[in-house]
Amino acid sequence: MIVLKCPNCGAALQVSPDKDRARCDHCGSSVLILDAQKGIARLDASSDAAIDEMTKTRVARFVILGIVVVFILAMLSTVISSMITIITSVFTGVLQVILGIVI
Repeated sequence: MIVLKCPNCGAALQVSPDKDRARCDHCGSSVLILDAQKGIARLDASSDAAIDEMTKTRVARFVILGIVVVFILAMLSTVISSMITIITSVFTGVLQVILGIVI
């Protein structure tokens, strides 16, 4: 076995010297082995579709994460606003009792 670097992700790629293709265990790319002895490999053109699909998946996950973060921030904003209103009301009530005045 010869160890090369995956041209897509840089992970170690173990190839048999008699093979002309390999699949990266890390990123799943199909790699064309041009010269195993010299360590020359390039992405197989047929793996472009797999890379495009991985990119779409990563973008979709990033968008979903963004939506979740915005939702959480909106909820926190509402909670904080409610807490401020409650604390202000309580503080005003305490002042009224202590000072005996109406604010």
